[in-house]
Amino acid sequence: FKNFIFFKEHFEEGNEVIRSLKENIKVKLLAVDQEGGRVCRIKGNFASPLEVAKKYLKTQDKNVVKEWAKSIALTVKKYELNLNLAPCVDLAEESAEEFLKSRTFSSDPEIVKKLAQIFIKEHEETGVFTCIKHFPGLKEV
Repeated sequence: FKNFIFFKEHFEEGNEVIRSLKENIKVKLLAVDQEGGRVCRIKGNFASPLEVAKKYLKTQDKNVVKEWAKSIALTVKKYELNLNLAPCVDLAEESAEEFLKSRTFSSDPEIVKKLAQIFIKEHEETGVFTCIKHFPGLKEV
C-alpha cells in the first residue's frame, strides 16, 4: 500500500491526480492539511480555528464548531481523501508565533480538548480520519 499527502497545487485540476492514483496504485491513506483559516490546501471559505473558538466562547453553541468541522470534513471527502492532518491542538491564541497564528483554538487546554473532540467526531461521522498535531503541542512562554 502507498500513502500520499496532497498540497494546494494538487487541487487546481480537480480530482484527476487523486483518481489516477486510486485507479493505478493500491492506496491506503490519502491525506491533506485542511485546518481552516490560513491552512487550507483545498480552496474554500473556512474560518480559522481561532475564529471558530471565539464564536463558540461567545455563544456557547457547539453547533458553531460542528458545522465548521463538518464543512471541512465534507470538503476533504469530496476530493476522495480519507485523512485530514488536523486539528492543531497547540496551546496559543492571538499572541502566538507567526507560523501558529490563528491555527489554534485557545491557550486553555480544556477548550482545546473540547473543540478538538468536536472536530474529530464530525470527521469520523463523515468517514474521514484525523491526525492531531503538533502533539504534544507547543506552548507560548
